[in-house]
Amino acid sequence: LAQACARLLADAVRQGVRALLLDDLHFADDASIGLLQPLIDERVCAWALAAREHELHPAARAVFDAQAALSTTLRLSLPPLDLGSVDQMLAAFGHPAAQRPARAQALLRHTGGNPLFVIETLQLARSQGRDPAPAVGGAVARVGATDWPQSDQVKRVIRRRLATLSAGAMRLLRCAAVAGDDLDPALAAALLGTTPLALADDWAELEAAQVLRGCAFAHDLVAEAVRDEVPLPIAASLHGPVAAWLEQQGAEPSRVAAHWLASATPRRAVPALLAAAQRASRASCPAQAYALYVQAGDMLVAAGDRAAAFDAWFAAADVRSELAIDDAFLSLCDRLLAVADGDEARLALAGLARLATLIESRRHDEALAASEQALMHAQRASLPDVEAELLWGQVIVHWERRELAAASQRAQRALARLAQVDARHARLDTRSTHQKLVQILGKLQVAAGDYDAAATQLAAAHQLALAGGETGNRVASAIAMAGCSIDRGDAAGARAALQTQLDALDGRDWDRAIRAQALGLLARLHLACGDPAAAAAASEQSLALCTRSHVRHEIRLRREHLALAHRLGRADVPAALQGLRALPGIDPMTDALLEATRQWAGSLADPAHGDEASALLSQAAGCPDLPLRAELLCLLQHVPATAGLALLLQIQTTQVQAASAPGLGLSLACAQVAVLLRLGQAAQAAAAARLAWPQLASGLIPAFGTFADAAAPLHQALATADAPLAEAIALRASAWAQKAAASMPPELRRTFLAGCLQGFAMPVAPGARQLAARRRG
Repeated sequence: LAQACARLLADAVRQGVRALLLDDLHFADDASIGLLQPLIDERVCAWALAAREHELHPAARAVFDAQAALSTTLRLSLPPLDLGSVDQMLAAFGHPAAQRPARAQALLRHTGGNPLFVIETLQLARSQGRDPAPAVGGAVARVGATDWPQSDQVKRVIRRRLATLSAGAMRLLRCAAVAGDDLDPALAAALLGTTPLALADDWAELEAAQVLRGCAFAHDLVAEAVRDEVPLPIAASLHGPVAAWLEQQGAEPSRVAAHWLASATPRRAVPALLAAAQRASRASCPAQAYALYVQAGDMLVAAGDRAAAFDAWFAAADVRSELAIDDAFLSLCDRLLAVADGDEARLALAGLARLATLIESRRHDEALAASEQALMHAQRASLPDVEAELLWGQVIVHWERRELAAASQRAQRALARLAQVDARHARLDTRSTHQKLVQILGKLQVAAGDYDAAATQLAAAHQLALAGGETGNRVASAIAMAGCSIDRGDAAGARAALQTQLDALDGRDWDRAIRAQALGLLARLHLACGDPAAAAAASEQSLALCTRSHVRHEIRLRREHLALAHRLGRADVPAALQGLRALPGIDPMTDALLEATRQWAGSLADPAHGDEASALLSQAAGCPDLPLRAELLCLLQHVPATAGLALLLQIQTTQVQAASAPGLGLSLACAQVAVLLRLGQAAQAAAAARLAWPQLASGLIPAFGTFADAAAPLHQALATADAPLAEAIALRASAWAQKAAASMPPELRRTFLAGCLQGFAMPVAPGARQLAARRRG
């Protein structure tokens, strides 16, 4: 449903819809809010949200309040009905025009203008069979005073209406109050020991009194008023039979559980709670699944079934990890350990849960030690599936520490253990683990510079994701394939891998991180392809999703967003980049990339920063990850040039070209030309420029930056050595920049153009040189 709504909204926007008005937000339940929030977060159009603020429940209130600071959302707080609106409602109920002004004033005073209160009062007056008349008698008569039903609480008004019902109708109504949303003629007949046909007259009476509408109450206030009339012991005695009847009918497990919990035997709710949690998890409702699993675990441990409680709490931890590794998750880890009771299998699973918290908090040494301890428990319990998942955790640790050989070795071990899993005895679903391991091996091959093998491996991971039906895994593998295509300079391949997969994401909480990564990569692709406006939009959408603690790539996305902002003329970018460096848990390579980007954005290429540039160069030389090393080296073309940097760029360019990554090679070659120029090696720079230009001219996209970024040093290197070619490069760069800037607002267009063309000594207008030559002839 979420996916369909997202597609419908996107189609509407493409056809011209610019804003949506959502009325009566206070009536939305939690599920509707869960569907609505990702649609608003996408920011594909403007929104107007109308609500009676005092009636908003917590989930709706959170969405309403979150929009306060956004210029794309208008919040409309709905006031009570005014006098004219009350007059219109009186007219709808058939009150004479001559008497409406006085009656409207009295009714507005009586109800405070709440539409529901107004309707209830008018319906009560109609049920009494009389029209209110102006009050008379007494010392002073109030202007407009009438004998509307006098009550400060709507429930009292409703109870007065209910008092007119027959005894049979009230018995049916009390059964309906207990059944709630599960009301059904067959259920009501079973509770009352009769047949549905025998209830026909009582049911018709309730509908005529506007208490029931079909198989539901007319509104919640009626339901609450009736529930108050049912003594708790009577209600508890009825909830059990309702739950049993629903079980026989194969009803929704959460509804069955709710009735057992309200019955005299609440522990019978556990099987239904577990079934409801499994269904919620399959239906992409992890928050609901988590709450149900925890509730079932609490009831099981209270009943003394600690093993079953462990299983329920472990399932809760599993779905909670998809939302966030937070205090609630930590609490579950403590509970799991408390009921492990020395059992090897439970200790292994408890260790697996704790491993997630250590990885999330980047306590890598502790994570490796804890995983080794848990591995021993898993081996003793003969749980190869748990071993494989623990080894996957070690892969993540080594990957984040850029220990690529160790990560590859753990991944191979994990795959070997997966091959020994017997699905009949497995404690975990390892289908996605298999896909993730194949995918990480592909990423490791990219990092090692083996792009041909990586492409094959990533394609295999994508096929596994398709077979497994996991949308998130499918998009994650597509992101990896698109990144590989960008490194190869293949814009069409990257776009094909990304765009079709983005549409598959449905806005679930754990898809937000994947969608953020995909949009960040799409922004990079848009920029390389000459569409900075689309790049800025994708980058903004990416950052809007980086509000959850489980988005691991937030620092990289924010760095790339700030780099794009610098191209569009934001002056505070260097300071913002420096602020990112101050965040806790940043590894040395990420810090080096942040600093190199800050120096590029701040144009700090002077000798005073030579020491820092030397440190960055050492960081690049020691990085085992080829794409990261290449990115840092490309950024270092903007810091003080050294012979060491020129040599490292030359070596790296040769290595990348041999690795079948021409996009990376093009960016490195252009950076090498820039460094050679600054070192005064004009001949070498010109020779390198002549080699690089055919690739750039052929449509190969640079892995980092834009066409203009790559062309600028080539133009400068050839300005003297080959003036016609230098002019042709400048003209191509100017045309590219003008086309790229065309879709941008004027105030951003000028800044973007100035940044793109600042490295060019622009030639005369196109055609002028040829015209002058003809005149001379």
